[in-house]
Amino acid sequence: MNDSLAVRIRKSRLEEVLFLLLFFAWFTLDFVFNLNVEDYSWATATEYRAWFRPIKYLIALYIFLFRKYSLRDWFIIACVGAFLYYNAKRSTVLYNYYTFYYDLFYAWLFIAAAKREDIDRVLKLTAILSLVYLAAAVILPFTGAVPNMVDVRENILDRHAFSFTHPNQLGFRFFIMMACFIWWLRNSWNRYHLIVCCVALIIFQLVVGSKTATIGTMLLILAVSLQIPFGRLDEEKRRIVLIGIAVGTTALNISLLIMGVFFKDTGVMHLANEFLTGRLGLAHQAFEEFGISWLGQKVQLLRPERIIAGIGPSVIAVDSAYAHLLVRQGIAVTVLALFGFFWIHLKAARRGCFLETVFLSVIALYGSSEQMFYWAMGNVFLIMMTDLFPNNDRDDTVIGHGLRLIKSMLVKK
Repeated sequence: MNDSLAVRIRKSRLEEVLFLLLFFAWFTLDFVFNLNVEDYSWATATEYRAWFRPIKYLIALYIFLFRKYSLRDWFIIACVGAFLYYNAKRSTVLYNYYTFYYDLFYAWLFIAAAKREDIDRVLKLTAILSLVYLAAAVILPFTGAVPNMVDVRENILDRHAFSFTHPNQLGFRFFIMMACFIWWLRNSWNRYHLIVCCVALIIFQLVVGSKTATIGTMLLILAVSLQIPFGRLDEEKRRIVLIGIAVGTTALNISLLIMGVFFKDTGVMHLANEFLTGRLGLAHQAFEEFGISWLGQKVQLLRPERIIAGIGPSVIAVDSAYAHLLVRQGIAVTVLALFGFFWIHLKAARRGCFLETVFLSVIALYGSSEQMFYWAMGNVFLIMMTDLFPNNDRDDTVIGHGLRLIKSMLVKK
């Protein structure tokens, strides 16, 4: 083997191992600190920040040393990253208590670090880790280590959150785990996979009762089961259908966001609000109280924020990721996030990638119900946004581009 080729292969393997180690550490930390091990307090938040600080610095260093982009892409990454960080800083109310103000910035770091990574490998690792960690989260309450939080919906269904603070948090983790397993098995999907997934989904719905997670997983199971019949369609017809799905999904999410802004509890808005279990009404309450700004603003939605502000111990639960972005981060960031996700969604549709398009559609629709849509370690399918930066011959590290610039300056002299 050529010596230079051997060096490149070793370097590539080193990059892969380092990325997976960082991903494992970040995913594990995020999972553990979202468990209801004890009442969330200033101490636990400070501890999370202390553990997460070296990880985020190592990720930034990893991007700087190993990731290769064109000069144009480096410029875009730097500008968008700086803007997201600045905007998050503007919206921060209690940084010592919460770190979610910077979730979109951290998601951008994750996307920048994940270029050239094997998406299948990352999703397989996520599936395995999620299965192990969720099993532990279900077992922990039976040991007495954590309380089993139970939510009663309409006095009919007991919804168990187990080690999480709310059933919907467990629901989203379950949904992502199932999505990763379905993606993993997509090329070998058979009746046995279908039976196991359906049984798991039935048990989940009976015990946890997270409607959005159940519907989302059902759609993914349906999609992977229909991939072969869909593949028999003419290529042009497939592309048209998929573009329609991508455009329709984005239009629906934008429509729901607008409904939240101008909500009136009548007609179609009433039905949509009922289906989304009051999320449009709660979003409208936040918009009415705080308004909408172009850039980030300090709003008090959560109990600690409202107590510190002297409003009282009430809470406005804005669960929709898009509404939450709009009220906290402003119009500019919301448009940027929606456009970025729509762009990779549209690219997948134009390539005729059926499963990728449907997965992105279901996950995007989930964002109308849950904030975790833009959590880097919650929605790991954000890794697909690396498609924003296609590979080309001019890609290089920051150091590589710097050395090229110095070399060209010396040659000119």
